[in-house]
Amino acid sequence: MKNIFILLILGLISSTCFGQERPCPPFGSTVLSQQAPTKQLINTENPPKNPEETPPFPKDRLIFWIHGLGGDVDSWAKVAQATHYQLSGQTVPGYPHRKATSITPSYSQFSLSGAASTLHNAIVASGDAACVANQITNKSINYIIAHSQGGIASRATDKMYDDLNMGSQRRFGGIVTFGTPHGGAMIINNKDQFNAFVNEACTKLISGPLESGIQDKPLLDFFLPNQTLENIKRGLCNFLSEDLMPIAFKDQIQEIAEDYKVGASPLAELNGHNASIPRVALYGVETEPVFYRTVYSLKVKSPNSFPPFGADPDQELVDRFNNLRNKYKNEVEIAQTRMDELEAWGIPCNAVMWFCCGPLCALGQNDYNKAKKARDAWDEGFQWLTYSNNKYKTLIGALSTTYVNNYQCNCAGYSFPTSGSCPSGCTAINTGGQWVPYEKPSDGVILSESAMAYPGAQTEIMSGSNHQQMRNDSNTQEKMSKLLNGGFGDYFTIEVR
Repeated sequence: MKNIFILLILGLISSTCFGQERPCPPFGSTVLSQQAPTKQLINTENPPKNPEETPPFPKDRLIFWIHGLGGDVDSWAKVAQATHYQLSGQTVPGYPHRKATSITPSYSQFSLSGAASTLHNAIVASGDAACVANQITNKSINYIIAHSQGGIASRATDKMYDDLNMGSQRRFGGIVTFGTPHGGAMIINNKDQFNAFVNEACTKLISGPLESGIQDKPLLDFFLPNQTLENIKRGLCNFLSEDLMPIAFKDQIQEIAEDYKVGASPLAELNGHNASIPRVALYGVETEPVFYRTVYSLKVKSPNSFPPFGADPDQELVDRFNNLRNKYKNEVEIAQTRMDELEAWGIPCNAVMWFCCGPLCALGQNDYNKAKKARDAWDEGFQWLTYSNNKYKTLIGALSTTYVNNYQCNCAGYSFPTSGSCPSGCTAINTGGQWVPYEKPSDGVILSESAMAYPGAQTEIMSGSNHQQMRNDSNTQEKMSKLLNGGFGDYFTIEVR
């Protein structure tokens, strides 16, 4: 249980915790600021034993694979490699490699404008040389595939070319996004609430184990004299939420995220840009419980630890969560059963029993109080586990409540409920209302409506994919195959190698 508890505390959030023809620009063109890292011809897991295993491929198109918040040049490793070139004996059934050279640029994560300029520099640094190697004279045939924040950075680069009249510097002619928060990321707006979320989790989950473990606490008194249970809980949970969590999720706390939270001015300006290139926006809808499936792919097992397009499994943490919840429930029931047994024997004692059997009543009362404290402590954790998924969905904006009024039509002596207008001659009376839950689909980090909000883009669902999985699951294979086969337009078609 210790390992499960640590996993729940350290893995509670995500981040956290988103072509038209142009003449080829001259090589050695404008560099806007410090260059960001770039990797070409990715093969991180199985490097070739000799150069012959990855021969040069003249006349390939270039695909620039752009990572998301806290990601790096290996974020798209498995899919980029499978698309570029599959080594002998490592072919992917149903997914032939294409006449495409994979390049994975990186960029700064301080602001959208900084991301745009550094992404441009990285694409220039790697893309121009690759254009020469592949005999590409029209760079608009190359395009971007981006995950999460990478889609925002790519769009900002596209906008920068238009804003600065730098059309001749454009190195790509299309953008495809996976799980990009085009309409904003509510998880960023609520990032300050995650410490409280984790602190509450710690406080609730640790109450039962601590209460059961120190009812007879001579060792605790010896090593930690004058320390109450509440002080221990408070100190440990404050450490986890205020000190450890920012370190564990430092990659998800980047300045650039402020530029695309819901309502951010830079995002509004970006969505006001009239893009002229082909664009596709793919969005995930994760299966319940969204929280635990997302945490699994974010912090337990990275999608790139699976074979190409094999990152579908995300049930393990759900099963562990259910087992943990059952553990807490069982402890509640054990303590309640003990209380029921004592009550059957007349504990707590009434005044008569105290008069005749004081010592026995004192022992029974002590036993009863211990059982009650244990029951209540374990129930705190059980209740948190029961509602943790909904609490998390509230933080990412996927779950809220709305007030619904109830109306009744009074018509010539009779009445009936209505949700709309009443017939002529009748009077609508407000009979009160209630708060009802209102839920929006999400990939566990980004709302589907936000990932679809790329102006002018074709959109399509990835059902069952969470925010991390969509970089390397079976849905990724399906959407990439459709893209490369022309299902989103001829522009994105790339021939089989």
